[in-house]
Amino acid sequence: MRVRVSYGVDLEELPEISESLLQSSIENLKSSLDILERAVLDLKDSDTNFIATIQMIDKARVKIGKSDLNLSDSQTILEGLNNHYNGEKNVSEGRSTVDSSGNTTDET
Repeated sequence: MRVRVSYGVDLEELPEISESLLQSSIENLKSSLDILERAVLDLKDSDTNFIATIQMIDKARVKIGKSDLNLSDSQTILEGLNNHYNGEKNVSEGRSTVDSSGNTTDET
């Protein structure tokens, strides 16, 4: 089961955390390719029993899924970091806005 965990880290650590997630993704993808290559060989050697090949395909798909989740987490971290350093467009939180009557309010 996948869960979201929230904890504090120094801002400067975020690129390293993202890099670790990317490395893990690469390792899972490489492992998936190895498994799939073995599955192809196993398929060539099988006459009627494909259980081992099916299991290898499933294992490769699980690793690809984990890789995709790591890529998503890394992307989210880097988007947040990029927004921190370069600002977000059209962010009204904490900024004064003007309504159509011309009154200003401070949003929190």
